[in-house]
Amino acid sequence: MKNSRQKHSRRKFLKKNLLGSFLLSTFGSFFPLSDLFGLSRQSLNVTDIKAENAQNDFILPADKLYFNTSSLGPSLRIVMENVYDNWKHLEENVYNGYQLAKKSKEIIASFFKIDAKDICITRNTTEGINMAAKSIALSAGDEVIISTHEHVGGASPWLLLEKEKGIVVKLLDMDLTASNNLQRLKDLITPKTKAVSISHVTCTTGMELPVQDMVQFCREKGIYSVIDGAQAVGVVNVDLSAIRPDFYACAAHKWLFGPKGIGLLYINPDIMQDLHPLYVGAYSDENYNLNQKELKLKQTADRNDYGTRNVSLLLGFKSAVEWIEQKGLESIREECFASKNYFLSKIDKNKIEILSPDNEFETSILTIKINSKSNESIVRELDSKYKIRCRYIYENELDAIRISFAIFNSKKQIDMLVDAMNELTRN
Repeated sequence: MKNSRQKHSRRKFLKKNLLGSFLLSTFGSFFPLSDLFGLSRQSLNVTDIKAENAQNDFILPADKLYFNTSSLGPSLRIVMENVYDNWKHLEENVYNGYQLAKKSKEIIASFFKIDAKDICITRNTTEGINMAAKSIALSAGDEVIISTHEHVGGASPWLLLEKEKGIVVKLLDMDLTASNNLQRLKDLITPKTKAVSISHVTCTTGMELPVQDMVQFCREKGIYSVIDGAQAVGVVNVDLSAIRPDFYACAAHKWLFGPKGIGLLYINPDIMQDLHPLYVGAYSDENYNLNQKELKLKQTADRNDYGTRNVSLLLGFKSAVEWIEQKGLESIREECFASKNYFLSKIDKNKIEILSPDNEFETSILTIKINSKSNESIVRELDSKYKIRCRYIYENELDAIRISFAIFNSKKQIDMLVDAMNELTRN
């Protein structure tokens, strides 16, 4: 009887999901996934086919003018499907999903061109930076260099250690043209410098830093390198086998369009012997015997994957990187750059100051400053009056507007953004 019920349940589960897939593929415009999540979706009304095709991969309404992926990217439709379906499957079978998690980690690690054992799963980039900061043996007087363009999540762990341990946090002031930042870093290094913690792509202006050269310089000087990859992953090619940082932290919820609440931390295997883990538990050990009071820890990053984890979010993370690979990162970049350049071609450059670089260090993140108006109020009014979401940049006292051009932003949406900004800045 038990086996009969199980077979019936499995047939019911498969039938439901096959039917759902059929409806989604055949009648997608009539039964959008957004309705399943209690959301409404208006019919697509965009002018360029590429953005329309991309919008089909999301549940964003076509009239949702969202230019804030640098803060929070919308999750892909397939990501939400896989998270939900896997969660349901695991609960129906009361299964921890350990083997599914292992396979997902291998695929995610391959995306970064590294071994799965050299990454651990986190909740977000901030957690990864905290883990890096607190696992390095730092003492009073040791210097740590961070830039003035760091996100609060990248800066706070070091500022707290300055209060708790007496380390010295030194601030690197960035060259906004991006042409001289490596030399500026070199000029700050002293014999007391123990770590450098910087963003791969800044959250302020979307400036890509020459992290590979910076990391190599740190390695030559015996200095730990900690890279915040929150704004880089999904925007630029992140080949960790080439960069070889000591730590690299990122999350799935921005330009990867993955689920919220999951990220990763890469730890270079060459430094594992020097580190002190914050937490340990099941799966952290090579050998464990309580009766003998024996605990031998793994000397790989995955020792931080202790205890029970949310496997469904991890599968969503995997789905996101697979989607990026299927679309092609270079193709995505080209489309996003085209959107940014289209915006720049439509605006009155006499009214604004462009803070983002326009050279090999630029990304699809654009930060502008309107000197004649309050930029904070413009961002608020864009949201409240026009339902256009951007982000106000207060970091480093820039007082600016950050616009994220993602693959789902159409020319029609960009025209509406330009028109709204023209109205708000009209004298």
